[in-house]
Amino acid sequence: MKWTATLKGRNYFYHLLITISTFFTVAVFSLSLFLYTHFNSLGIDIINKSNQKLLSQIAYNVEYTNQYAKDYSSALYSNPNVAMLMHNNEIDIYDSLKNVNTLQTFVRSTPFVHSVYVYNGTLNRYYVVGSESNIIEGNFYDRDIQSIFRDITQMGSASPIARRIPASSSSAAPADVYTYILSDTYANNATKNGIVVNININWIFNTLITAAPSQEAQAQDSSIFLLNAEGQVLGHSNSGRFLDSLSSETYVRSILQQNRSSGYFVDHIQGEKSIVTYSSIRSPEWKIASIIPYQNVAKAINQVKLITILISFLILAAGIVMAYVLSRVLYSPVGLLRNKIDHLLGKGDIHRGPVNEFQYIESSLSRTAELLKTLQQYKLDTTNLLKQEYMQNLLLGKPDSKAKFNEARIRLSETGNIHVIVLKIDHYRQFLDSRSDEENALLRFALTNISDEIFSESFFCESFNPQSDHTVSILQARDSRLQEEAVLQEIKRLAVLIQDTYRNYFKVSISFFTSEAEEGLGRIHEAYTATLQLSLHRIRFGHGCILVMEDAAAKETGKFDLFGSPISGLLEAIKGGKTDSMWASFAPIADKLLQCDYNSIMFTLSHIASSVFNTLNIMEQNGIVKFGIDFLSFHGTITKLETLEEIGLEFQNLFQYISDQLQSSKDHRHVHIVENAILYINKNMADNNLSQNAVADVLKLSPVTLGKVFRETTGLPMTDYIKNLRLEKAKELLRQTNLSIDEIVEEIGWGNKKYFSTVFKQQYGVTPMEYRLKSSMDRI
Repeated sequence: MKWTATLKGRNYFYHLLITISTFFTVAVFSLSLFLYTHFNSLGIDIINKSNQKLLSQIAYNVEYTNQYAKDYSSALYSNPNVAMLMHNNEIDIYDSLKNVNTLQTFVRSTPFVHSVYVYNGTLNRYYVVGSESNIIEGNFYDRDIQSIFRDITQMGSASPIARRIPASSSSAAPADVYTYILSDTYANNATKNGIVVNININWIFNTLITAAPSQEAQAQDSSIFLLNAEGQVLGHSNSGRFLDSLSSETYVRSILQQNRSSGYFVDHIQGEKSIVTYSSIRSPEWKIASIIPYQNVAKAINQVKLITILISFLILAAGIVMAYVLSRVLYSPVGLLRNKIDHLLGKGDIHRGPVNEFQYIESSLSRTAELLKTLQQYKLDTTNLLKQEYMQNLLLGKPDSKAKFNEARIRLSETGNIHVIVLKIDHYRQFLDSRSDEENALLRFALTNISDEIFSESFFCESFNPQSDHTVSILQARDSRLQEEAVLQEIKRLAVLIQDTYRNYFKVSISFFTSEAEEGLGRIHEAYTATLQLSLHRIRFGHGCILVMEDAAAKETGKFDLFGSPISGLLEAIKGGKTDSMWASFAPIADKLLQCDYNSIMFTLSHIASSVFNTLNIMEQNGIVKFGIDFLSFHGTITKLETLEEIGLEFQNLFQYISDQLQSSKDHRHVHIVENAILYINKNMADNNLSQNAVADVLKLSPVTLGKVFRETTGLPMTDYIKNLRLEKAKELLRQTNLSIDEIVEEIGWGNKKYFSTVFKQQYGVTPMEYRLKSSMDRI
């Protein structure tokens, strides 16, 4: 049937032509007019949104860097080498140089640290680590720090402190730094000891800008800078502007007065119209801003305007031609399609008006599409269930028939080498506890699909989820000629890509374990079992590891000697009660376990735990202390942990608890000893033979031990305490009785009247008789 016979005349064709042409013309004209008139604001808005995103990213990086620097300073402050330099007043030069060199190695591993000062206020000594190591006593070349340490209140609440300091004692070349200070002070605000960390501003600021994902950060005429609340420059893409005060500039005042956290405005800067974009930083409370010359933006916008007009005319001309052709093409098949549908579906003839034609076609196609979708979904669901069942049976060593293999549409060949990949979810307990069961199921499904999609780039792959702490992928190389080494290298490459995808999009860490090549699908069960055994080695290699069989076997160098000196040393350290000693004894054990197989590791850890708790039980039975902790609970905790690093932290917490309990018990015993000693002294004050040795004999202690405990608890030697007690009793007798001096001396157990009078006058400034006379006069 010819197209001219399908409709009555050509009215329908002209109707389509006019409708399509009009619509196309109006749409192109309206869009072109809108774009032309709004490109200025639109272009500026787009650029500033991009710029704000850049500044927000840099602001976030500044906050992160600031927090990292604070944590870094705190870590240095608590470092044992630093603590020795700050607090030890009798440290020899060998130990000083050793600690400085250790600190120098630690500082040089962090590229953005310019220098570190360690201050010992008692010695008035500065230990300098950075581009050079030095020990300086007295006057320090960094005058700002010396002034702050004399009166720490000068530092104020600002953190960090932006400064320009000499690079070293021997060079006048300045360095721009952010300074972080941690210190202990005396009552007069002078610094007892402290640590100063100087962060290299140029390194940090340039890194923040070059790492920002925006072309505007690299613009030749643009600039980016940091401001504090007073308008002082704390960082600038032009390092020469550091510490300049811009508070008098109108655009800077506008930035500082803004209540919003971010935004932009247009201002004239140095006679040139510019776009100023700003954003706030929460910690520290700074502003970050960028300046882009307006002409850079306007030039690009004007070019786009011109191109838009030209393109609009071309599109309009092409659109009119296409409208004509499209109208001819569209109206011709309508009647033919309706007749075909009638023939296929057996429908009766209805009115053939244009509207009814399309309504009828749409209705018929909709009903057909719904039926096809239902059929397709049913087929897909059935196929997925069959595939999951078939692969599950293969893993369990229950092969199914050839018919089921074909029905499940497995994308693998029954022959050829296969690799079984186990993708184990790290921190699995937190993974389960942080989400609902439904969310965990959906996430596991997503992880399975992602690994399947990525592996399919280079392999024939089937992935599925066995509803455990891992997912499984079965791989066959697309090119059977590839050597095994090349196949493993490609698997490792894709494993890294999958790990990055999981971490970036789902915040989930994954460990990868790969079997050796096995011939045919019939070997899947053996390969899967071996890969599960391999996955146990995560305890040695840590979260996020990627392992093949050879990697694990290559690093197993021996068994652990359960009866060697390391465990005995640990038990002795526990009896000593020092956390550092316990950890120093445990660390070599942990290092040795990294070279053992899984069963040896777990058996050794169980043996260590039982030995430790047996030692604690003996200490409790001997009445040393009550720990109140349960072996089964601790053992259950470490067996559930996934890596030796986590287990080591659990043991470290146990050592700290043991040390705290022993220290608390020791302090309690000391107080009890001193209380008994004072009780005995008060009761036997009149005894001329009362002494530290006599008290020690009664309390069954050595005189040296008793004297040390008494001094640490009361702050006085025992002899001074006995002397003061007798003198106070003598004062009381002088005031309240008429006893003679000889009788009082005998009453308080002094023994020597002349020596008593001498000591009394030294203590109170008067002789006993003068004191009695004065007391009598006061009563009158």
